[in-house]
Amino acid sequence: MILFGDAVHKVRQLDIGVFALAVVVKDDDSEALYRHHGFMKLESRDGDNRTLVLPFADT
Repeated sequence: MILFGDAVHKVRQLDIGVFALAVVVKDDDSEALYRHHGFMKLESRDGDNRTLVLPFADT
């Protein structure tokens, strides 16, 4: 999870309007790990989407 933390830190340091970080998970275990860290499932029309997003709050 070091890479995850580094990615979040770098995105938050950018001087642009980033509102979320998105990942595509490969399996249920990966999905559970990201959801544990606050990611939410991005719903799709076909229901077979493995994209998760971590929204950033304005600070």
